Amino acid sequence: MLCFLLCSCSSVGGNASADAEISGLTEEIRRLTTINESLINENNELKKKNEELTELLEYYQLEDNEEFAWLFENQWSKITIDSNLGQYIVEDMELLRHSPYQYISSIKRGQEPEAMPEGIFTYTYYKNDGSYKIEVYDRRTFKFNNEFYCCDGDLFTLYDIIVQQQYEWLKTDNPLSFIYSSKAYNRTGYLIFAPERNQNIAKYLDNFIQVEGPKNNLLGDIKGTIKFYNHGEVLVLNIYQDYVSIEYNGKFFWYIGDEKAYMPESILSILWAG
Repeated sequence: MLCFLLCSCSSVGGNASADAEISGLTEEIRRLTTINESLINENNELKKKNEELTELLEYYQLEDNEEFAWLFENQWSKITIDSNLGQYIVEDMELLRHSPYQYISSIKRGQEPEAMPEGIFTYTYYKNDGSYKIEVYDRRTFKFNNEFYCCDGDLFTLYDIIVQQQYEWLKTDNPLSFIYSSKAYNRTGYLIFAPERNQNIAKYLDNFIQVEGPKNNLLGDIKGTIKFYNHGEVLVLNIYQDYVSIEYNGKFFWYIGDEKAYMPESILSILWAG
């Protein structure tokens, strides 16, 4: 009898312990299930938010937008610039060979500028039977097809190359100053927008000595020719073995570099810089 009672008590105690353990495991499973469901919901929310941000990014970042594919074209039949100073028509082939993306750069969605019902001037690019018109509001903001955009470049670049200075006193007689303030050059038949390179060339030539024009038999062959553009004017730089000539404003300027340091390739290498 005593043995039976002891066994019975042991059995009851064992069942109670197992039940408690099972109950604890059940609660832990419920807790983990709740956490898992919470994580799943959170993950779904993050996915949804990521999709929304991706759509928003695609809306604002327009690198691959077909609407702006024309910016990468580089040969035009005509370009017009219309402002309160009048209309300027660009028909010079050397000026028509350029990609607008060079000076406009990356484009994003923008907002209409406050207190500006219309832009400062417009560019219209013509090619074959089509045309593309952008209305410029400031150096970064423009309107195209009734939508506003902003860019990382300088929208005034082409304007500053083509449109003449409004006042005579703004013009310079110094050829190096002209090069320094020029925003584009032509070396190979295509217009290149690189104001930093032009500034570096002006700084480099500033170390040269201005001299009288040498005799033709001392010049040798031209090693390279660069044209610089600034407010409707053109400056031509000819590079020789020992000399540099500049044709600007109806005058010729001659410079000679340091005999030990100067090489014709030195100027051209500035244009090759990134």
